[in-house]
Amino acid sequence: MFIYKSKKSCLLLMIFTLIIISSCFTIPKKTIIKKKKTINSSSITITAMGDLALNFMMMKETLKKIAKQKGWDYAYNYPFSLIKNEFKGIIFGNLEAPITIYPVTSYGDKNEIFYFKADPGTEKILKMAGFNLITLANNHMMDCTIKGMFNTKQNLEDIEIKTAGIGNNLQKALQPVILQRKGLKIAVFAFNKSYPLSVWAKVNKPGTAGASDSVLVEAVRQGRALADIIIVSIHWGKEKKTDYPIDLPSPYQKQLAKRFIDNGASALFGHHSHAVGKVETYKNGIIFYSLGDTIFSGRHSSHHKHSYFARVKLSTRGLSSFSIIPINIDPRKNRYRPWILDKQKGMKMIKEVLSKKDPRFINYYK
Repeated sequence: MFIYKSKKSCLLLMIFTLIIISSCFTIPKKTIIKKKKTINSSSITITAMGDLALNFMMMKETLKKIAKQKGWDYAYNYPFSLIKNEFKGIIFGNLEAPITIYPVTSYGDKNEIFYFKADPGTEKILKMAGFNLITLANNHMMDCTIKGMFNTKQNLEDIEIKTAGIGNNLQKALQPVILQRKGLKIAVFAFNKSYPLSVWAKVNKPGTAGASDSVLVEAVRQGRALADIIIVSIHWGKEKKTDYPIDLPSPYQKQLAKRFIDNGASALFGHHSHAVGKVETYKNGIIFYSLGDTIFSGRHSSHHKHSYFARVKLSTRGLSSFSIIPINIDPRKNRYRPWILDKQKGMKMIKEVLSKKDPRFINYYK
């Protein structure tokens, strides 16, 4: 009995001792290192122009004369030759004249006399200038019928210029083109808010990306799942006959533009009025209400003398910086070859279009 008790006591003593010792030490837990999501801090550059209508009427005759003297390669390079050195990054504009083999065809609800068409080969002008993207959502894109619209798209894409703003139905027309730069995905939407309504795509009808405000805003909102940066190009507003006074945005335009920014866009580029409009920064985005014309074949008067193109840097945080580059677009003086305005004239325009001072503005002339 004595021996049994001693063994039992020893066993209890050992257990008690182990409990005390173990309480003095802790077994380290496995350390879990959470990987932080890497944010791409790169910025991408956009060069945006307004309306482009190339190589018909007077401009076509001008290029023919140049080609006869110096060849078609020189002629195709001619229109943008004095400004293209300032084009950086993603370069795009809104093409108003279809480039197609199909003839001009009138349609019922278009209450104007102007129909545009450029011959195939005109796309080389854009390629030689360095354009990466052309938006097609506007009131003239079906001037040569639906076939002409898609023929234009094909002619551009055959030379590796991407397009946005048209489709076989509304759903496809609303889809953005996705570009990739510096590890970032950039979605570019092209919308049409101009008349006639017959050029707007429908559920089962081809056309341009025209729809109600809520539909367009929702398309942009959904674009956040597709890309890191969102850009909106929009054909809107009323046409103007002269450059000055500066085209002021309507309350409707201001409200819609800010809705696009609120729903994910970092920049909005407007066109259609043929006149330059105001520039406004809003939150982390920027709004160019109208970029005016850049080159417009159908005009041979001095009613529209000056315009500008925009150079914008964007990141995942929104607007990084922007510049306004004023140009002379008077075809009677430049023969459809814009040049950059001198500092005095250029600064006058910049002061008129820039709504307020912004530290992100970079003065081209300094």
